Amino acid sequence: MNQHPLSAAFPAMSTADFSALVDDVATHGLRQSVVTYEGQVLDGWHRYRACLECGARPVFVEYDGDDPVAYVLSLNLSRRHLSGSQRAAAVVSCSEWRPNGDRSSAPGTELRAVELAERADVGTRTIEHAKTAHRAGLGDAVRDGQLTARQAAELAKPPKHRKPPEPEPEHVDLEQTSDDADRMADMVRDYEAAMKIIESNDAVTAAWDEVQDLMRKLADMTRLYEAKCGELAEMTREAKRWKRKAEGK
Repeated sequence: MNQHPLSAAFPAMSTADFSALVDDVATHGLRQSVVTYEGQVLDGWHRYRACLECGARPVFVEYDGDDPVAYVLSLNLSRRHLSGSQRAAAVVSCSEWRPNGDRSSAPGTELRAVELAERADVGTRTIEHAKTAHRAGLGDAVRDGQLTARQAAELAKPPKHRKPPEPEPEHVDLEQTSDDADRMADMVRDYEAAMKIIESNDAVTAAWDEVQDLMRKLADMTRLYEAKCGELAEMTREAKRWKRKAEGK
């Protein structure tokens, strides 16, 4: 069974947390049913994967409401570790979803930026940045915390229109040390120098565009790596179980 696009709008569980979930399901069984919709997992994707990892039997219930977007957002937007950019990326992604791929209707499509911003608890500018990132194919990088919405929006611009990165308000540390400030100033100067080179050289411009593609590929490779880490953790647990059986414990 596949993950529903609405569920996939939020970042995956860390490898360590997923490993702990697998152990819990293996020991106590599935405590909460997996919710399905349109033949896909709407809520409980990690619980479903944990069942597959440890051999437990997943229990499914079908979503019977009339607003799956609101349902998913209500379950996931309150995660404490999500940044404002990640919340904005999730809200934008969910607003673009169409039931069964139907392009004629989309819950949330008509929502204005201010309404999306209220849902994500961010400013409208962050929502606009998240929309730009989503259209440029950088939404997953924002979702996974690899880029802020503003950084992704800058990368999505043609090289000649890009600006040096500015610190995201959501990440500003009012007690930032002078050393950190100096390093940030150096980064801005380096960025400006790099932009001048890029704008004056077509070959470098093409290379910069290739960097964006590589960043998207890196995000895919990161998800694959985490999945393989989960598989390795399961193999390790299985080896330990066989060892205990062999020792008669």
